Amino acid sequence: MELINETIGTYITRVFNKFADKEALVYVEDGRRFTYEKLSKEIDLISKSLISIGIKKGDHVALLACNSPEWIIVFLAILKIGAVCVCLNYSSTEEEIDYMLKQSQSTILIVSDKDMIEKVDLKKFDYLKITLKMKTLFNLGLIMSQMKKALEDELIAVYNNVSVNDMATILYTSGTTGNPKGIMFTHSAVLNGPLSFLENFKYTSEDTILVTLPLNHILGGKYSAILGLLAGSKIVLMKKFKTSVALKAIESERCTGFHGVPTMYQYLLTNCDSYDISSLRVGMIAGAVSAKTLMKDIMEKLSISELNNTFGQTETLGVTQTTVYDKNDPKINTVGKPVKHVEIKICNPETKEILPKNSEGELYVKSPYSMVGYYNNPIATNATIVDDWIRTGDLAFIDEDGYLSIKGRLKDVIIRGGENISPVDIENHLIKHPEIENAIIVGVPDEILGEEIFAFIKINKTSSLTKEDIIKFLCGKISKCKIPKYIESIDSFPLTSTGKIRRNLLKQIACEKINSSELVEIAVN
Repeated sequence: MELINETIGTYITRVFNKFADKEALVYVEDGRRFTYEKLSKEIDLISKSLISIGIKKGDHVALLACNSPEWIIVFLAILKIGAVCVCLNYSSTEEEIDYMLKQSQSTILIVSDKDMIEKVDLKKFDYLKITLKMKTLFNLGLIMSQMKKALEDELIAVYNNVSVNDMATILYTSGTTGNPKGIMFTHSAVLNGPLSFLENFKYTSEDTILVTLPLNHILGGKYSAILGLLAGSKIVLMKKFKTSVALKAIESERCTGFHGVPTMYQYLLTNCDSYDISSLRVGMIAGAVSAKTLMKDIMEKLSISELNNTFGQTETLGVTQTTVYDKNDPKINTVGKPVKHVEIKICNPETKEILPKNSEGELYVKSPYSMVGYYNNPIATNATIVDDWIRTGDLAFIDEDGYLSIKGRLKDVIIRGGENISPVDIENHLIKHPEIENAIIVGVPDEILGEEIFAFIKINKTSSLTKEDIIKFLCGKISKCKIPKYIESIDSFPLTSTGKIRRNLLKQIACEKINSSELVEIAVN
């Protein structure tokens, strides 16, 4: 794949014209359907609205909304006129939204009527030049569409003034280690990153992709919805993931692709027996390390014959991807090889020295899809970008065949008595027990050894596993220093808006339980 030297606006215009009569988007929430031609007209309509209220190239326009066709239309319209879309997480609190608006120096906020108006007091954001409800913006667009050709000529001139290296969007980190950071991407990165993944997915205009992850996130927005539209595929969009609704959508729309995080796949597996999901072909699983057993179950029980275990992070967009066609493929639990134009290496976290194959260290990524830097944060930028390489903060290794394996976050590594212990190693052994559905390992302070191992276990409802049973199961499978000192059952894991398990919150809960002596010695009574 050669890098495409186009803006998002020019590329989607060409693709949307090519597939004008084909169905582009279905919104599960209310049944609305859009052809590529209709979607294109809506994008131009909103582009004219934005221009008419004075939004110019380079202006920072914040978008706060749940998944909807309007989100996609407004996002693409903002980029098409050369403004910068600041994508805000709809699950953020009012305080967090206030911080991100100010930090990104946004001057305009576009907010959806139903989902956000009751959640935030727009009057508090009095530093914004313009605050627009989506309904108002679309009504304005209808008025603009009635204006003379002069506006059309102005629109074309604005489109043509946007370049591939202009900033396109700012995405925010989750902020689990402090205030969230605004991550800047160019048009070239937002376009070419998803296109690099398309090579393995092999999506065409004949495919239908179910999108349930938040559009403000790279996996749901750039690497699912936008990716599918760039291929001319049909996008089946859900407001948010619900297991039964997702399975019904796969059945009724004959979806061929599904992109999700491990927890979503686990929910689908538990409830799929009553649905016809035989249309599925492609699956992308990302966002967390996946166990071999889960990967095999996905291929076996969800009719997915082409499974992509992939890796990326907000700062780097997509990094590695490999399509697995055989559930017994020895590489099934890796996250694959780098996609085109991406380089990776493993370095000693302290010395930055490059490590040999099969050595665990910090993953570094060099890519044309990576961030320009953190907005208005040169200190964090300089700490993360070293000689054009992104320090990911992930503990990983590259095997002799060039496949990448992620072992966890460096900050999640447990140092027990001077021994570095990867939580993922213990988790992968625990979930091999037939009565354990999932397990998360965190480190907790210990006066003697520095840190100790705390296991949160979710077991089958009919199970009567005890702590002693679990320890006996682990003995002989992992070294004694990796055996959890604390084991506690949990009914459900706290999740982020993108379906990832909130390890930091679990660590906090574990520490509180130890400090307050509330820990139960038996996993399940």
